[in-house]
Amino acid sequence: MPTSSLDVAIQSISVAMTLAVLFTASALLLAGLQNKYSTLIQAVRSLNDERRRMLRESSLAAWQTDRLKSIDNQIPHLLMRAKLVRNAVFMLYLGTLLFLLSSFVIGLAHLGWQPMAVLVVGLFGLGLAGLIVGILFALAEARLSYQIVRMEVGLES
Repeated sequence: MPTSSLDVAIQSISVAMTLAVLFTASALLLAGLQNKYSTLIQAVRSLNDERRRMLRESSLAAWQTDRLKSIDNQIPHLLMRAKLVRNAVFMLYLGTLLFLLSSFVIGLAHLGWQPMAVLVVGLFGLGLAGLIVGILFALAEARLSYQIVRMEVGLES
């Protein structure tokens, strides 16, 4: 049974829309994660500056010593969170790039380069894998963030 040109058009639009939706979702996730990454890095820099100022003083009051210990405890946790967010951003960028490449290859396949069809599926699958891994990194960071807050308020050791 031959496919009509309408069926081919509908399939092409469906494929393009799937990629557009995934590209948009990736972009929204990236915007939020990049904002979080910037915030975490700024917090590390700010705490490190405060730490350096305190270490330059000849003597510290008891509260300053406690604050210094708190800063020394917080910085590694913030860096660990920043690393997870960085990994999530990288994987989401990679997934987005693969979605863009698969859109390009779909265009080539639509122009008649049939061997590109297998490449489309591979690129799309790798793009989805990148998106999934990026989301897993973001979930790990959210979980770690909550654990660190619980530890800082004394609910966990």
